[in-house]
Amino acid sequence: MMLSRLTAECRILLSPYSQHRREFVAYNRETNAHSLFHFSILLHLSVLIWIVFCLFDGSTVIFYLPVLFLSIIMVLGSCFIIFHSPRHAAKWGHTLLHVSILLLFTWVVLFCHYSGLSLFSSVLFMSCYLLVSSIFLLHPFFIIPVYLAGALIFHASDQFADLNRALWVALGLMGLMASAMRWILSFHRFRDVLDIKKKREKINLAMEGAGLGFWSWDIGTDCLEADDRWFSMLNRKPVSTLRFEELLAMMHRADRHIAAQKIKEALQPGKESYEQIFRLETDDGSYRWISSKGMVTRRGCDGSPLEMHGIHQDVHARMLQQQKLIQSESRFRAYAEHSPVAVFVFYGRAISYANPQASSLTGYSLEELLSFPDFFILVAESEHVRLKARLALFRTFNVDDPRIVFQLLTRTGKRLWVEGYASMVEESGEVLFSLVDVTLRHQAQMRLSEYATYDELTGVYNRRVGLAMLEKELHRSKRERLPLTVGFADIDRLKLVNDTLGHEAGDRLITRITAVMKRILRSGDVICRLGGDEFLLIHPNCTPDAAKQLRIRIDEELAREAVISEGIPLSVSIGYSFFEPASTQNELEIEVLVDQLVNCADQRMYRHKRDKKS
Repeated sequence: MMLSRLTAECRILLSPYSQHRREFVAYNRETNAHSLFHFSILLHLSVLIWIVFCLFDGSTVIFYLPVLFLSIIMVLGSCFIIFHSPRHAAKWGHTLLHVSILLLFTWVVLFCHYSGLSLFSSVLFMSCYLLVSSIFLLHPFFIIPVYLAGALIFHASDQFADLNRALWVALGLMGLMASAMRWILSFHRFRDVLDIKKKREKINLAMEGAGLGFWSWDIGTDCLEADDRWFSMLNRKPVSTLRFEELLAMMHRADRHIAAQKIKEALQPGKESYEQIFRLETDDGSYRWISSKGMVTRRGCDGSPLEMHGIHQDVHARMLQQQKLIQSESRFRAYAEHSPVAVFVFYGRAISYANPQASSLTGYSLEELLSFPDFFILVAESEHVRLKARLALFRTFNVDDPRIVFQLLTRTGKRLWVEGYASMVEESGEVLFSLVDVTLRHQAQMRLSEYATYDELTGVYNRRVGLAMLEKELHRSKRERLPLTVGFADIDRLKLVNDTLGHEAGDRLITRITAVMKRILRSGDVICRLGGDEFLLIHPNCTPDAAKQLRIRIDEELAREAVISEGIPLSVSIGYSFFEPASTQNELEIEVLVDQLVNCADQRMYRHKRDKKS
């Protein structure tokens, strides 16, 4: 596992075309430059102190000038890299560092050789330098030429014993291992830095996409720093730092006190964060709504706040939309409170608003209406399925005709016919439902519908509907190849009753005979009043013999009925015509068939009337 991971990491570093390798080299140059910068500063100080001691001792200082020169080269090379000089300058600075380390090591060897130091002191001094300098090198194998140079110089002299040479080799190997360990640690540090860099890039992209600006406040020094996005929200030029008082001065006068109070509360122990929306002045003098969130990130030993970090977000468009929505809602409430129409607003099926007219219409108080978990409590049970389907269709497809008529239940149990108009509130997903009481209109429409469909006196179909139903049955008989019998009935002695007993008695005669015929006819048969004393009978899937049996039963039932007055019996004359799909009648048009069947039945009715008289 470790071997495969190490192999993968080495493959990344050793690839000449890998971007990570180039980044790692740049990272090492910068970290080495920082280390060598401090190392060269210490070297400067030590050389200067040494020169001062030599002056007091009377020794020559020329021998120490190369050290001063090499340390200056180290400082310059380090600065080239630290302060991000152009690429070629940083590269030359890195080369100068390597050369200066080699030259400085040569000087150390010569110094130990000619200064008269003891053998042990010379080996210890050079080994310490070798250890320190190897830690700052970019690559562990760079220590090899340094080590070989020192070994050759020492082998040129016969003053060193085998034990000292072994000590020199051991310390050199320790330097090599120290450099290698530093190289490995640098790689892992670089991986951590690379991960942090990637995470920071993701955070920056997320903040940029969300329109967030970052700020940091050093409470001790009252130094407020913000990124460029923070200033771009306000169309201002970025500045390095702000004071808290300057930020308060940028706030709208109405928001200043509240924002300061919120931040002051957040600085107290136990209250680590704050959130506030306020207006900040832009570069042109206008104001924009900004949402600010902050958190105390560091406190002192005594609990006093030291640093606070947070974000700003431009919410100007949202706040303007919210203000428009509040104004619109205020206008809506004003209109609804004084509207003669009952207005309901419900989300899902729970009522969220009802105006006073809704209370008057239903008989429930406003508090009771708002407490209902389901609007359908107010709807007649027979209307639930139809109303639910219509509202679901409206919510899904926003149909053009949102009008629906249904029965509403009042507090007393009374049923009212209401006409509802639905509209969708897109921002909240609520449904606005306005209801108008149309009970009187609905009753009038039902009466008109009955007048247009039924005979007012007898309650059977009128002439128009009867003829239309005859056409319908003829179509079905043709399609399904079924027989059809048509009867024409005429009430006997109706004129005599009207003339002698009055029209009220004649109306009673009509209703009694109609009631008898309705009782005798089959469930699928149709009876309609053509006018006066004439009726049309339609017998689907019925033969003439079966129809005549029905006529006999009607005559028998009428004979058992009581007479109207003065011995006038109840009777009716009925004639029949027959449609057979297999006959030539099937080739005729429906309109022609209707006239033919009715006229034929009419003629046979008169024949039946004459037969009864004779």
